[in-house]
Amino acid sequence: MTAVSLIASDNHLVAKKCRIGHQHVHDRNVVNDMTDKAFEQKLARYPLRVQAVARKTRALVLSALPKVEETIDPSAPVVGYSYGPGYKGLICTLILSQAGTKLGLTDSAALPDPLKLLRGSGKKHRYVPITTAADLRKPGLRELLEAADARRRDRNR
Repeated sequence: MTAVSLIASDNHLVAKKCRIGHQHVHDRNVVNDMTDKAFEQKLARYPLRVQAVARKTRALVLSALPKVEETIDPSAPVVGYSYGPGYKGLICTLILSQAGTKLGLTDSAALPDPLKLLRGSGKKHRYVPITTAADLRKPGLRELLEAADARRRDRNR
């Protein structure tokens, strides 16, 4: 299995020219179907409650970050969200485990977090634990995602 990508634009999924296997895919519906299928395959090994929270977390990320590219890692329990290749474009990750989901935010140790949502002790990256759908409604979560995107834009100037 290879990584699969899509772009969300104003709550619509839009195809990005991407490589899937040895074929370049341009058809938006094919990309959406393949990415959704790969995401569901990734979730299949986790408990149903983790699957439900991961789907809702994904929906939040795709709505908060217009035109973001989603990359499903075939060998790790991670789904990346970026605006371009490599670390330079990376904004956040969805980190899956049997216990729950974490929303990893790139370069978030430097972000303001007045509501203390971020966890972890990394010098650069932190995460927000998402154990229930209610966690996605916490004040400040969407703002952290937007701040991580702003930080990415600053990093690439």
